[in-house]
Order: sequence, then C-alpha cells, then structure tokens
Amino acid sequence: MNYHVFKEWMQELQVGSEVDAHDAPVMVMAGEVDSSWSVDALREVANVLAAKEFITFPGVGHTIPFEDAPAFNEALIGWLYQRF
Repeated sequence: MNYHVFKEWMQELQVGSEVDAHDAPVMVMAGEVDSSWSVDALREVANVLAAKEFITFPGVGHTIPFEDAPAFNEALIGWLYQRF
C-alpha cells in the first residue's frame, strides 16, 4: 500500500478522531531510500498517529530489519525499554 492509498483509507474510515483519543506509545521508522514510502510520507503518518518517536535509517530502504538489523534492533529495544 502506498502513502496516498493509506491517506485516503485513513480519511475514509475517519481514523483521525479515533487516533486522537489513543494514548498508546507509537514509534514510526523510515528507511531513507525507501521507494514505497518516502521519509516525508512516513513523517506525516507519524503525525497522524501522534508518534512520539520518528526514526530515519540512513541508506536503508523498505526492509529496515533486514537491511540494517543492528540499528533496527538497537532502536526498537531502546524504545521498548524506555516505555515499558
């Protein structure tokens, strides 16, 4: 699913009001060279989801855990330890 389809889907379902009410911690990760979801698009998704954490992985595409497993693991584990 590309960002434009995602955005239309979010608007169609009126997800914004439900998302505004959530208090769950959210982190969004973006691969700098992702050809499916640009960093800007994912930053907007992060804003819609009220993500407290947004991480960009330099030189990485769409499959962050496979392309840079050590950086992905460090980011995710660090984020989980901070919140839980």
